[in-house]
Order: sequence, then structure tokens, then C-alpha cells
Amino acid sequence: MRNWTSGLLAAGLALAAAGCGDKGGNSTNLSPIQGKVVFADGKPVTFVEVWLLPREAYGALAFGKTDAAGAFSVKSLGDQVGMVPGKYVVALKPIAGKGGTGSAVPKKLTDNDTTDLAVEARGGEPLTVTVPK
Repeated sequence: MRNWTSGLLAAGLALAAAGCGDKGGNSTNLSPIQGKVVFADGKPVTFVEVWLLPREAYGALAFGKTDAAGAFSVKSLGDQVGMVPGKYVVALKPIAGKGGTGSAVPKKLTDNDTTDLAVEARGGEPLTVTVPK
């Protein structure tokens, strides 16, 4: 029994190591992403949490917070800078007590389950999230 368990453990470690290729310049495949959230008229969406929910199996939840200009930087995987490139659904959650224009975001876009706002993050390219009217 012990040899079988040891063999299984060794095989699992070998498979894990083989699957940890370096596609994105680091072991987690994160790309630094900065972005901006704007309304359809180009005005910034200020002081909201930006939740990026993966639509693909290899993606990872990512997040950021917009500032007074609507700009944000993305973090994911335990607060690491960057995100896995791919397709995401976006939820925008106003930050309580900050004011800003986040309260004008349509209600359905503030909930992870109802938002239909979608973006595609490409490695290193700026990400623009546009809130429709």
C-alpha cells in the first residue's frame, strides 16, 4: 500500500510540474492591467469596486477600485498585481461613504449574478469598461 501511495504522489507531482508552464512571464500567468471605467458619454465612473468575474475556466477573479478619474489597477490571486488575460463579466459596486458617480451605475451592473457587462483583458493592454445608458 505504501509503494502505491508513494508512486501516486510522485506521479501527481510530475503532472503538476509539467502543467506549470510559463505562458505569461510568471508562474501564475498574470499580466499587469490598468484600466478606466467610464459612462457611455465618456465621464468617469468614480469610487467603485471593479469585480472581474472569469467567463473561461482558466481565468481567475480579479478586482480593483476606481479613483476620482475612474482609473484602476487590477489585482488577483491573493492580492497579486495583474490578472489572467481572457473574457470577464464585470460588476461595479459603489464604495460606501466615498461619494462619486458610482451611485449612477444601473443596479443590475452592481450584482455579480445579474450583470451582463463584459470585457476581454489582453495581456498588458489598458482595459476600458464602458457603462451603457
